[in-house]
Amino acid sequence: MSEQCTQKRICPFATILGEDSEEVMLLRNFRDNVLSKTPKGQEIIRLYYQWSPVIVRAMEEDEEFKEDVKGMLDGVLPLIGKEIE
Repeated sequence: MSEQCTQKRICPFATILGEDSEEVMLLRNFRDNVLSKTPKGQEIIRLYYQWSPVIVRAMEEDEEFKEDVKGMLDGVLPLIGKEIE
């Protein structure tokens, strides 16, 4: 299950970090090599893409919310990096 962000699938994390950033590549690696391997992980992926357009829209309308999402992301990226190692 290698879903990519496209015009149809808007990615909040790519919106914040940049489509080809190292962090987004790490997140995609985690999605493809960890989450996609289990039913619960697949459900997380499905929910992420289901809610992504709403999250991106909210970030566009509320800079404080966007900063909160970025802060959460900054906190979780080191944990994901350790999981992939």
